[in-house]
This record gives sequence, structure tokens and C-alpha cells, in this order.
Amino acid sequence: MIRPSKVKEKRNRYDNYLTPYSVIQQLINVVNIDKWASILEPCCSAEMTIVKTLRKNDFCNVVPNVYDETNPQSDFLNFDENVKYDYIITNSPYGDLTTTKFINKMKK
Repeated sequence: MIRPSKVKEKRNRYDNYLTPYSVIQQLINVVNIDKWASILEPCCSAEMTIVKTLRKNDFCNVVPNVYDETNPQSDFLNFDENVKYDYIITNSPYGDLTTTKFINKMKK
């Protein structure tokens, strides 16, 4: 029997799916990160779920970057490469052609 193809579900604009607080908390519980380390969240949503959870857990040096399509400087791929962070914690973009560029930028 041939089934009709599924109707594509409606997707959020820019595939913006929030990371659940519980998932972030689980990460914090299992990864040993210095609470004074500098942490960048390069593609923060307006809800700032990752940043809020880190701050709730007493991380002191969390830098959020909320992407704004009208501001090219807010694009992580345009960040100054001379600025370094101890950690990058993010729910990175996926499903588009910039994913590899984004990951390589985080590695630098």
C-alpha cells in the first residue's frame, strides 16, 4: 500500500526552537564548568533560556547574543575573532548551509 506523503509541519521562523530548561540543567549537572569562566551564548533567543538557566546556577560571566536579522553585527559569523571565550554553550542553528561555518567559528 502506498501512503500519501506527510504534510510538512509548520516550522518556526529561522527554525527557532527553544532549548528546554530541563535539558540545560542536565548539561550543567554533568559538565564541570568553572562558574567564573567566560561563556558565550552566540545565538540566544529573546527568551534567553540558556542564559537564564546558567545565571540561575550562579554562572557569573555569561554573555548573551540575541540575533537580529536587521543588525549584521549580531550574526555570530561576523563576530571579532580576537575576542575569546572559555566556553560556548548554545543550541546552534541547524538545517541550513551556514551550519558548518558556524561550528568552525565556534572551534576558533
